[in-house]
Amino acid sequence: MTTPRVTRHAVCWAVVYLFWLTVTRRNQPTLPVAIVATALLTGTAAVAVYTDWYALRPRFATTRRWAAYVVGLFALVAALTFPTVTAIQLVYDGAGVPLEHRFGFWTNVGYEAAWYLFHLAIAAAVRAAWSLLFRTSAP
Repeated sequence: MTTPRVTRHAVCWAVVYLFWLTVTRRNQPTLPVAIVATALLTGTAAVAVYTDWYALRPRFATTRRWAAYVVGLFALVAALTFPTVTAIQLVYDGAGVPLEHRFGFWTNVGYEAAWYLFHLAIAAAVRAAWSLLFRTSAP
């Protein structure tokens, strides 16, 4: 990626991070926990988007192997969800947050899986809009 493109992407992900930190701050017990949890989620959402763009789509979608693409997306979401939920649980443990103030592991797995799918869908829409507006393949 070129420097302006990397800068655009970094600014976009910073905006996404600040948006989610603002929106979800009240769901976290402390500001430091919110900062770390949101960073973990936003960072791994970026990993999901770029893995989709640079690995899954070129390999499966461009060859119209849709079933393999969907399986790849679900594998990607699962591969990111479990370690991220575990890491956030460790952050909560380190902050001394009691178990009764948490949603529970499997509830969080569901939330985080939806989180990744949401960001993948938004990124696909942004990429499509960019392609239509600027006649280039990617933002």
